[in-house]
Formats: sequence, structure tokens, C-alpha cells
Amino acid sequence: MERDVVFFDLDGTLLPIDIDDFLKKYFKALTREFSDTFDPDYFVKSLLKATNAMIENNGERLNIDVFIDSFLNLMDVDNQSDMMNRFDKFYQEKFPHLGQT
Repeated sequence: MERDVVFFDLDGTLLPIDIDDFLKKYFKALTREFSDTFDPDYFVKSLLKATNAMIENNGERLNIDVFIDSFLNLMDVDNQSDMMNRFDKFYQEKFPHLGQT
């Protein structure tokens, strides 16, 4: 399966960025995309827990696999394909515009 890749320049070495402002916009936009399905607060908490699981990955698995498994388990998602398609659509259509607002 082919996946898009997103790189984050979190320390501002490549582009000047206000990370706090970016994260507020990012989480607001992402939760808006899933508000029809999930409670926004629980959605963000699950994203952060899954991110932490990825950070704690010992390297035996790909980070993306650790993140997806953790997130989908926390959100009790049965249809992984549908969920990932929604994420892909967000990153293709909405994410590139976050810096424009």
C-alpha cells in the first residue's frame, strides 16, 4: 500500500514556525474532519497517546505501524482502510493550507 509521507520541521531549522500556533491549527482542522465520528477531546487525547507510543517504539516495528495500531485501538476502529483514507484525504487537501490561515 502506498502512503504519503509528512515531515515535520519541529525545531524550525528549515522554516520559521510558531509551533504552538501550528499545533492549535493542526488539531482544530484535524478534529473538524472527524467530528462527525469522534468526540474531539478524546480524538486529540488518542492522537497524543498514539504519538507517544510511536516515540517509545523500540525500533522493532515501523513508527507508522505503531502509531496506526495504537490509535485505531484507542479509537475502537473496525475499518482501518476507511479511517486511513480519511487521514490521507485530510493530509492531501487540508493540511497544505494550514499555514495560509
